[in-house]
Parts: sequence; structure tokens; C-alpha cells
Amino acid sequence: MQELATENPGLYRNFIRIMEELFNEIVEHVTPYIKKTLTFWRRPIEPGLRVAITPCYLATGESYRSLSYQFCVAANTICSIVPEICRAIAAAYGDEVMQVPSTPEEWKEVARVVDAEYKFLYVDVGAIGSESDGGVFAKTQLGKMLDRHEAKLPAPERSPNETEDKPPVDYFFTGEDAFALKKYMMKPHPARWLTKPECIYNY
Repeated sequence: MQELATENPGLYRNFIRIMEELFNEIVEHVTPYIKKTLTFWRRPIEPGLRVAITPCYLATGESYRSLSYQFCVAANTICSIVPEICRAIAAAYGDEVMQVPSTPEEWKEVARVVDAEYKFLYVDVGAIGSESDGGVFAKTQLGKMLDRHEAKLPAPERSPNETEDKPPVDYFFTGEDAFALKKYMMKPHPARWLTKPECIYNY
């Protein structure tokens, strides 16, 4: 891997799915969570190798058996490595890179910088694949907090360009058509036979 990183960074990124600098940072951050004890009976697989296997599996969906040939690690060992590294990454980076706002002021800050750059503030993993997005969201901790009015969203305010005679507007999330229309969740009109105002609204 070191030779590949030195001679062809593009191929290195294509193989590991992340650049060398980020890979090294991840290894450094998660090593305290995954370090194994060297014993007389076995030599543990080094943290860098265990970390390298995980993004390859997550990004490609290759089987454990296929990855076992690429990394020279037994498939039954890889099946325990991947969840272990995922848990370590979540433990090492969770509070740093992914924080759900917990006060009205923090939600307002999100509203001021919201964009389409796919920045994650909340992730929920483990739902059944056939369940709808709206159904999955409703069962998450965040979805339940919003339904119970416990998420501490800011009080309604007028939009920046609205005049005094306009009523204040609730803070809300936007979701696709699979989500239920609620006070805190706006969604587009269904995409069939739309009127011009409905098209403008969706846009």
C-alpha cells in the first residue's frame, strides 16, 4: 500500500477509496479503540490493515471472500473486522463531525448555512431495506423527538425579506415525497399533473 501511495496516488485512492492523508489520520484516531495485545500465541493484524479493509468493503460491496484474496486475511476474520472498525470510527469521530443541534440557537445556525453539499448531522443505520424513507425516519430518535416537540426547534420567525404584515413561519425540514407532511416537515407536491403554482412551489 505504501508503494502504491508513493507511485500512483490515484490508484491508491481508487483501491482504498480515500486519500493517503485521510487514511493515515483515521488509523491514528481509531488505533486506541482497536489496538490488540501481542501474545505468545498470535500476532494481531495491524490497525492500518484492518482500517484499509473496511472502506473497501463499504464502498464496493465486495464479498468477504473476495477481500480475503486482496488483503491476505481470512474471510471469517474480515467479517469481524468490518463492524469493529465501523464502531471505532463512530466512537473516534462521532462527536467531532456529526452533532445534532440541541438548542434553538444551534438549529438557527444550521438554518443559516444550510446548502446542498450533503453535510451529515444525523445518521441512523439498521432499518429494513424495503421500508419507506418516511417510515424509517419516523422510527429514528430524531423523528420521535420532532413528533413529541422535544427537538428544541426555534420559534417561528418571519423570513428575511417578509414585511411586518406577514405571519411568522415555522422552522422546518424539507424531505422528498416519501415523507409525511408535518408542521416540521415540508415536502413537494406529487410529481404528476402539477399546476404552474405547484411546479413553482416544488422548484
